[in-house]
Amino acid sequence: DIEYETADNLGILSVNPDQLVRRVAERMGYDPTALVRLGPGEGKAKKKKKKSGGDDGKGFRIPFPTPCTVAEILGRYCDLTGPPRRSDLKLLAQYATSDLDKNFLLRVSSREGRSEFKAKIAGEMLGLVD
Repeated sequence: DIEYETADNLGILSVNPDQLVRRVAERMGYDPTALVRLGPGEGKAKKKKKKSGGDDGKGFRIPFPTPCTVAEILGRYCDLTGPPRRSDLKLLAQYATSDLDKNFLLRVSSREGRSEFKAKIAGEMLGLVD
């Protein structure tokens, strides 16, 4: 059963193609068949328990079933083809392998880089996979 309250949001993601999921998993160095168990990271504040959804019993809201495979996470719970949020690009900048890429990600994720983000990322419909 799904409970809906006024102003609740519902997101619907299509399933990503298997070939794309495998390519992304391999690019990130993950085995698509590897089993993953999610929980709160060390030192992270636990979120309040909600009425519905995958709660681990300790107040941490899990965004998908756990354990599950890398392929399930990437295939069913990640938008690999839509433009990422600016906040996502800022997080990804810390994993950039070159200063050029890191500086670009930090620039387009900043308030000052909003128009460049719209032109080069959102306007071109670039996804994380691009």
